[in-house]
Amino acid sequence: MTTQLPYGPPQQPQWGQQQPSQYGGLMVPYPELIRTAGAPKPSWVPVVVWTFFFGLLGLISAARRAGKARRAGHPGQPYWIAFGVTWVASFVIWAVAMAIAIPVYLNIRHEAVAKSIAENLTAQPAAKGVRISSADCEPLSRKGPGGLDAYSCHVTLSTGADGAVTVLADGDGTVKGVRQN
Repeated sequence: MTTQLPYGPPQQPQWGQQQPSQYGGLMVPYPELIRTAGAPKPSWVPVVVWTFFFGLLGLISAARRAGKARRAGHPGQPYWIAFGVTWVASFVIWAVAMAIAIPVYLNIRHEAVAKSIAENLTAQPAAKGVRISSADCEPLSRKGPGGLDAYSCHVTLSTGADGAVTVLADGDGTVKGVRQN
């Protein structure tokens, strides 16, 4: 004997009955978990890279990867640990790099300004008929009046006399004042 299937629109399930799933007939409450179950863990390397170079923007990468790992059934803590450790380490590394780079830059800058001052001193006449034949300048660790940088210059005149002068210059090497020592 054969039974006839009812024709017409599908009937709604009765109260308390579960509606059949569209995922191959699986009767699970969260079918999207079936697709991600057993998926490999996302890499934590992008979290480290983003955090090291962009700081707090690494939070976005950590949150996305931790969520993806949890959906795949893996723990999300490694991504937050990677973010925290990298953030602290990058702060220390960048602070040390700046503590080294800034004095090195300032030293190079002061040496370049000292060379420029020495060239300016030899290009100008010192007095009537007397020129500075050579000058050797080096930056002093103290500031002069008005916040100008002070440079000690050993000069030799065209007459053969030599001596030391203190030159006050701005950050660009423009001489603002000369004092004889």
